[in-house]
Amino acid sequence: MKGDFHLILACNAQPVIKLDQDVDAWSRRLVVVNFKKPDHERHLRRMADVLVNQELSGVLNWLQDG
Repeated sequence: MKGDFHLILACNAQPVIKLDQDVDAWSRRLVVVNFKKPDHERHLRRMADVLVNQELSGVLNWLQDG
């Protein structure tokens, strides 16, 4: 099977990823983005709604481009 298969994994805890071998190859291909509570007091409420309503096509194009 050939092709590029992009994947987004969203979870509530840090996923456990067992790598059998060639850890360097996986580290070049796997990007982990940690989202945590903002350190500042001002919180941008409804940011997800703003992104969906105004930026969704751009986000999807970005994901498709890899």
